[in-house]
Amino acid sequence: DLAGDDSYRGGNYGNGSALLGAGLHWDMQGDDSYSGNAGVQGAGNYGLGILLDSEGDDSYLAYLSSQGFAGAGGLGYLLDVAGNDSYRCKGRFPDTFDKRVERSIERHYVNMCQGFSYGTKPRASGGIGMLLDRGGDDEYHADLFAQGAALWFGMGVLADGGGNDRYRAHEHAQGDGLHFGAGYLGDWGGDDHYAGYEHCQGVGKDRSNGFLYDHAGDDRFESSRHSQGTGVKPYGRGFLVDRAGDDQYASEAFSQGYSAEGGTYPDKVWSVGVFLDLAGSDRIVQPGIKAPDVAGRISGRGGVAIDRDVSNRH
Repeated sequence: DLAGDDSYRGGNYGNGSALLGAGLHWDMQGDDSYSGNAGVQGAGNYGLGILLDSEGDDSYLAYLSSQGFAGAGGLGYLLDVAGNDSYRCKGRFPDTFDKRVERSIERHYVNMCQGFSYGTKPRASGGIGMLLDRGGDDEYHADLFAQGAALWFGMGVLADGGGNDRYRAHEHAQGDGLHFGAGYLGDWGGDDHYAGYEHCQGVGKDRSNGFLYDHAGDDRFESSRHSQGTGVKPYGRGFLVDRAGDDQYASEAFSQGYSAEGGTYPDKVWSVGVFLDLAGSDRIVQPGIKAPDVAGRISGRGGVAIDRDVSNRH
C-alpha cells in the first residue's frame, strides 16, 4: 500500500503472518490502523511473518500472539519506521495458571505480544520475535508475556529508537526471560515511563536471561516485586542498565539488583541480578532497603546494585 490513511481489520492470521510459509504486509505512508485477534501484525510459526510500516502515526490492536511474535520455529517482525504510534494487546484469553491467579486481585490475560517468543514446551524451541520502532512518542500496553520477553528457548526483542515512550504491562514483560528464554527491551532516547508489577524490567528466571537497557533520558521505572534487575531460580540472570539521565526507580520488594533466594541448589547455579545506573541524579526507592551508591549494594546471594553518580538524591 503506497499511500493514504488506511484501516486493516481481520480475525486470525493476517497483516504479515506466517504458518509454514512467509507473509509480508507493507504500508509505505499514512496514519494507519491495524486490528485483529491472534497471530497478526508480524507473527511467524514455522515461517517468516513481517509487518512493515514506513511512516505515519499508527495504531495497532491485537489480543494474542501478535505484534512481533514468534512461535516454534518462527520469525516474527513488526517494524515501524516513524511516527507516534500506539501498540495495544487487550484481554480476551484469561490467565489460568493457579499461582498467578491466586496472588492477583484482578483478572489478567495472556497476550504474548510486542516482541515475544514462545516455544511449545517440551517439544519445540521458540523462534525470534521482534518489535522495532525507530522513533516517535509511542505507547505500549499489554498484560501478561509481552514487550521483549521469551519462554522456552526463544528470543523476544522490543527496541525503540527514541521519543518519550510509555510501557505498561503486568507480569513477564519489559526484558524478561523465563525457562531457557532470552528477553530484551532497549530504548535509545527520550523521557520514558516503565510500569509493571512482577517479573518485569530486566528479569531472568530459571536458566534464562532478561535485559532492559535505556540509553538516555529522564526515565521512571515502577514495579512491585522481583523486578528491575533480578535473577530468579537456578541460572536466572536479570539486568537493568540505564546509561544516562535523572531517573526515578520505585519498587516494593526483592528488586533493583536482587538474587532471589530459595531452593537448595549449589552456589555455582545461583541466580544473578544486576542493577546499574551509570549517570544522572537519581531517586531509588525500595521500602526497608538502603539505596545503592557508587560503592554498590549486595542483595541476596548474587545480586548487586550500583549507582555511579555520587551526587544522587535518594
